[in-house]
Amino acid sequence: MSAQTRRRWTVIAITVAIGAGTAVVSYRHAWDVVTAVGNRGLIGYLIPLFPDGLIFLSSTSIYACSQDKLPSSPWAWIGAIVGVCVTVTMNVLGGLAGGWGGALVGALTPVVFLLSLFVLEHTLRTAPKQQPGGRPRRCPHGVPTGVADGSVADFLHRRDCLGQDPTFKDIADAWGVDRRKLPARVAAVSAPVAAPEPEPSGAALNGGSA
Repeated sequence: MSAQTRRRWTVIAITVAIGAGTAVVSYRHAWDVVTAVGNRGLIGYLIPLFPDGLIFLSSTSIYACSQDKLPSSPWAWIGAIVGVCVTVTMNVLGGLAGGWGGALVGALTPVVFLLSLFVLEHTLRTAPKQQPGGRPRRCPHGVPTGVADGSVADFLHRRDCLGQDPTFKDIADAWGVDRRKLPARVAAVSAPVAAPEPEPSGAALNGGSA
């Protein structure tokens, strides 16, 4: 395991631990508030899950859209804002039993949970793609000799090496080429890159078997 992989797994482990701990604390504060106003049984256990679950769902949707260069749904932003407001309110009310200090700690809990969630999502989505054998993918794209070659190389490099999801329109606009011709050029170049010819055997190099 490389040093970069170890660091990535360390970040993931720490953020998961922080997120799990703050989620438990946030749930307990919300449960105290929900049960204090008369909600018992199954309802009392389910309601505290709603705000943090809404934050997780909305933030994941927003981050996925940003990675795919797509506009985020306004409902995702509304859900994230509502989830943050609800969980902060519940945690502040749940911490008021310990005075203003307890209320401050309660307010910080969902903030830490939200930050750890963003860090974890970013770490997972920026992991470099690897080949089946576990070795990091090597960039097979050479230096372009013209604008047309440059647009194709840019598209393939973003897709295959950086793990992005570029669109033909964005690449064509950036390089000033015809968007209608770009898909065919990419298909013509990416086929041999995706499936390289097998290396010749030792017998073939020596002119045949002995």
